[in-house]
Amino acid sequence: MNRLPPTAQAAVKQPNLTARELECLHWTLLGKTAWETGRILGIGDKVAARHLSRAFHKLGCTNKHRAAVVALQFGFIQLSRECSRGTGENGPDLSHAAQSER
Repeated sequence: MNRLPPTAQAAVKQPNLTARELECLHWTLLGKTAWETGRILGIGDKVAARHLSRAFHKLGCTNKHRAAVVALQFGFIQLSRECSRGTGENGPDLSHAAQSER
């Protein structure tokens, strides 16, 4: 049962997503913001947001959350148990990073 709009179905056949776009989508799927994703990947939040924007346009989606779900549905990214082992349900704890920025 495929519930994707036709534009998204066509786009995901050959989306040409970069490794960094896939990483950003992965962290979005885990509930991370662009700021948190940037901290995790060692890039700026605006750079992370740009990667996400490019990814959701390539996938024919209107936002990063839908793009992350589409990427998961088509197997471009995966959820794994390692993502949550020892780091809390949503990946690594960044609370210390937020405090150091204040």
